Amino acid sequence: MIKTWRKGELYFAWVLVIWLSAVVINEGKLELIASAKIKSHCDPNVTLECHIVSPPELLKIFLFSWIDSMEERQLCQFSDRVLVVSPGVLCEIKENNLTVTHVIKHNPSKFICKLRSNHGIIATEMSINVTQECEKNTAKTTNTAKTTNTAKTTNVNKSKEV
Repeated sequence: MIKTWRKGELYFAWVLVIWLSAVVINEGKLELIASAKIKSHCDPNVTLECHIVSPPELLKIFLFSWIDSMEERQLCQFSDRVLVVSPGVLCEIKENNLTVTHVIKHNPSKFICKLRSNHGIIATEMSINVTQECEKNTAKTTNTAKTTNTAKTTNVNKSKEV
């Protein structure tokens, strides 16, 4: 009886170790990928996209948002199955993507995408620097643009607020 119990304990210990390893590995895969789409460099509007890389069946989103850090305002926030949108912008959440359109870019522009989920808290920052020359009275338009995604991704301890 004692030998059987020890084998059972050993079996339980291995199952526990494997299960905990799988949980840690899954938590490490949480990632945000941010991108910006600019239709025309003379157009002041920009479209921001933030994509969550995580197994969708294991992810529970508590908060997903885009913030304009230069103007210090919330552009779009998804929380408790409710989408709150700032005036003048359009926002859509679909399949782990949060897309904001009609965002007015200023130079320089900094935007932050934040996610709070059952896998932790993560944020990524995007910078957009645009230099442009647009001649309105002539057919000739000169555009020079530099779009930079700084890709600063920050993992925050689960106990801290973002």
